Amino acid sequence: MKKLTLFYFLAVLMFLTSCSGINTQKIHEDFEVHTLYSNISNVHLVRYYDSYFLVDAGIEGEEVRIENQLAALGVNGKDLKFILLTHGHTDHAGTSKYFKETYGIPIIVGEGDLPMLLSGKNDSLCATSFLGEITRLFVPAQYPPVEPDVVVSESINLKNYGVDGTIIPMKDHTEGSLILVLEKTAFVGDLLRGKAMAKNTPALIFYQCNLEENQKNVIKTLLFNCDMWFTGHFGPLKTSRIQSWLESKPYN
Repeated sequence: MKKLTLFYFLAVLMFLTSCSGINTQKIHEDFEVHTLYSNISNVHLVRYYDSYFLVDAGIEGEEVRIENQLAALGVNGKDLKFILLTHGHTDHAGTSKYFKETYGIPIIVGEGDLPMLLSGKNDSLCATSFLGEITRLFVPAQYPPVEPDVVVSESINLKNYGVDGTIIPMKDHTEGSLILVLEKTAFVGDLLRGKAMAKNTPALIFYQCNLEENQKNVIKTLLFNCDMWFTGHFGPLKTSRIQSWLESKPYN
């Protein structure tokens, strides 16, 4: 038992130190995704033709790091059209208030997660493994409350922002979880994650209260026929690997 506990502890340490830096995926000439890896979660800077936006905003305290990474990519906060929050947990929405107040960036969130944004508090977290229980220690339960600018209750297109993508509500990890489908690419938040030691290998997210519903939503998202999924933790994941992972029956 002690050896097992030590293994998980070491795994968490590696989890917290293996994901710094920036990873760039060029989808095509006018579509790039720069993943700003951090110790806790991913922030995706997307360039789509002449529009820049963020998918998720990281944890409170990472504001300067994110600004520095944006600057390294030649982007200022004022260049961002919006921040899309895939859900309202502290590790994804923590810097939202700062970026909204500092740069006037509109915040987009799912309707079911509005209470989290307005209170700055996580909802209940159901760990899917002992490792999930351990990682809970590293994720704060609160962040600065923020009032979002766009609350999504049904699928919407982002053409008004110069982005020909669709935001789709998908109650899953949280009541108001959202995914974004942009051409053949999906941004799925905490629908799935990559493994800590193998970023591009699919795995169950650390916290999920309804695994049966999660499985259905993964299959539903596959129907959008995207080639690549950008996740909230580790990744990105190729669709072919997700399909193979599902065939291994991870939900049984």
